[in-house]
Amino acid sequence: MFKVHISLSNLQKLFLASGFGIIVLGFANIIYGQQKTEQYLAVLSSSTTLPSYYSEANNLTMLEKYLPVDNYRDHLARIKSRVEFYEFSIIGGKFFLVIGGIFLLFGVFSIRKSQADIPSSNLL
Repeated sequence: MFKVHISLSNLQKLFLASGFGIIVLGFANIIYGQQKTEQYLAVLSSSTTLPSYYSEANNLTMLEKYLPVDNYRDHLARIKSRVEFYEFSIIGGKFFLVIGGIFLLFGVFSIRKSQADIPSSNLL
């Protein structure tokens, strides 16, 4: 019968494998970033009110009264920075999807071009 001989060059293999790998990393960044963003947003939304630090306010010095509030604000600032980091991670994942798609398309187009360059008598 007919034998079709398709030989991929190393560059074509590199483009296809890199494109696929980058796409997988992009999806992983998007999924993980969305999960962590939702997790930290839930913590942030449940932490909108200051806790009751002032039950023994009469026995505390002025510094001791405001230190827990500053610690609480620092904690909220760390959570907000983590939310921003994971939102940036989602953007990076989308960028990976675009770059991986470009690599895959370039690999596929180079395979099609190399197949078009092969004379039909060599395919038999």
